[in-house]
Amino acid sequence: MRGIIAGQPVVLVSLAYRLGAFGFLAHLDWAKLQTRKGKYKAFVYYFDHPAPTSPDGASHAAEIGYVFGNLGGWGSGTNPEDLGLSDLRSSYWVNFAKTGDLNGSGLPNWPAFTEPEMTAMCLSQEPAARPLPNLEKLKAIDAYFAWRREQAHTGAGEEHVRQ
Repeated sequence: MRGIIAGQPVVLVSLAYRLGAFGFLAHLDWAKLQTRKGKYKAFVYYFDHPAPTSPDGASHAAEIGYVFGNLGGWGSGTNPEDLGLSDLRSSYWVNFAKTGDLNGSGLPNWPAFTEPEMTAMCLSQEPAARPLPNLEKLKAIDAYFAWRREQAHTGAGEEHVRQ
């Protein structure tokens, strides 16, 4: 999703669900690359709101009903907390669509993603901008795949693959 903030183009990056899917790492890499090389700012979110079907935290695509105010379906509840989070989500999206700026009156500030801070808007029971959850685990997975790419690039480890 793209928009304009203070005359500068921006990009919204979805880190929509809890670590447990490698998509989270890929989206994080995209946010880092956008920050380093892209023309647009990146805004990252992490949705981790428990629901009746997922009491330990959000599952893949669970945030969609909250964005569109369509609660009560798969993965969402209809209690006051759910309704408040849905209003918050849709307010950010409406602001972004209207002005290119997610932030607005009465909303927790959503800062642009930067690599040194590695902050995401955590949309959960207590929405706020926070350091990325599970960052050490993400770094460990990233280091492993960097090692695997290096092995593939140099041809090292091929004898293990053939066995």
